[in-house]
Amino acid sequence: MITGMRRSGKSSLLKLYRDWLVNEKKIEEKNIVYINFESLKYANLTESQSLYDYVCGISAQVGTKVYLLFDEIQNVKDWEKAVNALRVDCDCEIVLTGSNARLLSGELATLLAGRYVGIQMFPLSFDEFLEFRKSSGEDIHKSFDAFLRFGGLPGLHELQASPRATTQYLSDVFNSVLLKDVVSRNNPKLP
Repeated sequence: MITGMRRSGKSSLLKLYRDWLVNEKKIEEKNIVYINFESLKYANLTESQSLYDYVCGISAQVGTKVYLLFDEIQNVKDWEKAVNALRVDCDCEIVLTGSNARLLSGELATLLAGRYVGIQMFPLSFDEFLEFRKSSGEDIHKSFDAFLRFGGLPGLHELQASPRATTQYLSDVFNSVLLKDVVSRNNPKLP
């Protein structure tokens, strides 16, 4: 289970793992089921039973071990039922990503009954941040100032250091975390 704050790179790590399975482990693509639950392509799989049926069908067709890579699993209602059932009923390895507060909390241990290995994804360290900015030829002091001011979310690199775009991006991430995770989870009572 790969967890972490929004925009920290969980989906990218999952895609890198898929590439590693194909290129290094020589796993055939037909044995890899990669589903991003934010895509409308999989809107019919947002209930635990439909997900379970879909994957069991693929597993039966393949006939050998399948690798289930589920991105943003929290978008599936009762996802933990499907994951636990697939673990029992299919020859599979399951890797999940999720970023909402429910998955980041201690509830995960209860949901999967201790049958998972957690990987916590953090934003970039300063060394990693420098690797992203290496091609800019920027002075290390200027890079450190940018890191202190804006942080290490990988998506910032794509903004070409535009202060306006960076500020908007960070504001959007902040609002997303606040509204989608904190408020929806805790349902605070306003005065």
